[in-house]
Amino acid sequence: MITAIFTTINKNKEQCVDLVNQKHNKTFPILSNQCDESSFVEGDNYLIVNSNYRGVSLARNLMLDYLPENTDYLIFLDDDVMLVDNAKQIIVEEINKYKNVNAIYFNCVSLNKDRPIRSIKKDGKIKWRAVSSYGVWGLVIKVDAIKKYNLSFREEFGPGSKFPVGEDSIYLKELFEKVPNVYMSKQILVKIEQKE
Repeated sequence: MITAIFTTINKNKEQCVDLVNQKHNKTFPILSNQCDESSFVEGDNYLIVNSNYRGVSLARNLMLDYLPENTDYLIFLDDDVMLVDNAKQIIVEEINKYKNVNAIYFNCVSLNKDRPIRSIKKDGKIKWRAVSSYGVWGLVIKVDAIKKYNLSFREEFGPGSKFPVGEDSIYLKELFEKVPNVYMSKQILVKIEQKE
């Protein structure tokens, strides 16, 4: 199973349900909604965790505790990121290309023509420098690799934290330092609104 963890802030129940229904595309979405309450909303194909803590990195780390047991791969999304319609098929096909793959970084497309994202031009093994300026939204990672190599987001970095930027770059750098068999794919997996 592929699970998508994504974060948002101050959404009501209807807005949260709309978000998970819009974005999951045959993955199991877990939405972390940072708001003024603590509650869970469980649907047939999603989980919404409302909590009063703050910080994207903290939210991503905590949501790992809510993964369904049969989750093999994970993708981190923000609320302005959408998976393409055939995302699950793309992920499965790319994983099956390689032996012992721990992570694959996919192409991302910006829907804001004033903020383009550099494209990945080829498939194959990847080095950190190739994606150091990207976020984690194109990264599909094996849950066993997260556990085995003890990967986590540095909670003092990212929106809602002491240092409001840098969490994705730090996570990616740690990933490439610790985890073997990381690949890239020129397949487009996500679209990003990038309004701000």
